[in-house]
Parts: sequence; structure tokens; C-alpha cells
Amino acid sequence: MKYFIKRFASCLPAIALILLGQLPTPSVAQSTNAVAQAFAGDWITYDQRHAAQGQCILSFSATEQDALYPIKPQNCINQLASIRGWTLKNNQLIFVDDKKLPLAAVGGNQQRISGRFLQSGMPLILEKAALAQQVTASRKAIRCSYLGYGQTCAKPRQFAPPAMGTDGTADIKALVNLNVRSEPRNNATVKAVLKPESCVKATFCSLTSDGLWCRIKLNDGIGWIKKQAVRQKQWPILTFVNGC
Repeated sequence: MKYFIKRFASCLPAIALILLGQLPTPSVAQSTNAVAQAFAGDWITYDQRHAAQGQCILSFSATEQDALYPIKPQNCINQLASIRGWTLKNNQLIFVDDKKLPLAAVGGNQQRISGRFLQSGMPLILEKAALAQQVTASRKAIRCSYLGYGQTCAKPRQFAPPAMGTDGTADIKALVNLNVRSEPRNNATVKAVLKPESCVKATFCSLTSDGLWCRIKLNDGIGWIKKQAVRQKQWPILTFVNGC
């Protein structure tokens, strides 16, 4: 799966690999129109909190209308049902609702964007549909994902998200040396590394094309960890389990 993602990504235009919100100087910043062209098309979220059934699809237009680049939601519920378009501010996409009020702020690249809803603070992860669907198919074709550094295949129930307690958190335990990233994206900054057997509190989890990502509490803030990875460039593994 890791090789598949790299190979597919290498075919994307250069702007696809520029991180919104992390552009170093104005001289390398792309115009809003160039961003619109690069991000045009269908985006999906695998988080069922946003879909009536199946998947919520957001179709990004590359043609500006009334100072917005339109977004058409399909099969979306709750906050995403009211999305109407986006603008670019401080190198982030600002989603706007049907009342032209700011709805969410996201950053990322042409493969995946992530951020949060501005009022609730709830995380949001969107992926370019074509690539995400192929990554999902590749992940689902894996016959055995090992538990950490061991040789035991994970059981189907161990891929599930942890059940949140009444305090809105869930205990999870790292099985490997596990990167904690600033955002639920493979190219996001590494904030810390969990050691095997580390027990941490998850506050939010969301399914994506490459598996489950969970937001965890750190001593100095929060970070994100991914449940599925590749060991030694060839062995699919689970990086953490639910409970401690």
C-alpha cells in the first residue's frame, strides 16, 4: 500500500504537493485560481458522521462565482450539508456555508486536506475521491496485518475505532515506535514518537482511505496517530490497539 501511494502521487502536478498553510514565502505562493484548478473535482470523507448513507461527496468547482469557488455537497448531512464554497485566506481553504459564513478551515495537498469546523472545533478530513478509492481497495486487499512487531494477524474487530467513554476519551496502547503527527496526513509534521506499550488518551477518531486516524492528548497539546502502517517497507501492521 505504501508503494502504491508513492507511485500514484508521483504523477500529480507540482502544486498538488504544496502544503496549504505551510508555504514559506509569498514568492512561492500559488494564485487562488491555480489552487482552484489543482483542487477541482470530487472529494470524499469516510467519516460517517457527515453522510446520510454511503459517503459524503463534495464537488469542487474551478470557476469562481460571487467571490467564491463553489462546492456542491452530495449525500452530506449536518454541517457539510450547508457548504456552498471556499475562499483562500492565510494559505488555508476557508469553507463557507449557504449564509456565506465561515464554516471550516483546512489545509493540506491535492491528495488530502484536513482541519476543523470553526464553531464546534470538530476535525474534518477530506480526500480526493479517485485516489482515495484506489487506496481503500488496496488496503482492503491486505490479507494479514500483524499486531505491532509480532507475527500474529490482527482480528477484524481490532481495526475498529475505540469506544469513547463518558468523558469523551478512550485509552489506546501503542504497539510500535509510532509517529505522532500535527495533522491526520502522512506528510504532516512529526510532533512526538510514542514508544511501544505507551498508553494515551484518544479524543477523536476518523476512518480514512488508509485506515483509522486518532487524535490523542500529548503533554504539550494534541497530535494524530494512524492505526495501519507498513513495517520494514513490506509488512502491513496495526500500530496500536484499543484499551491499555
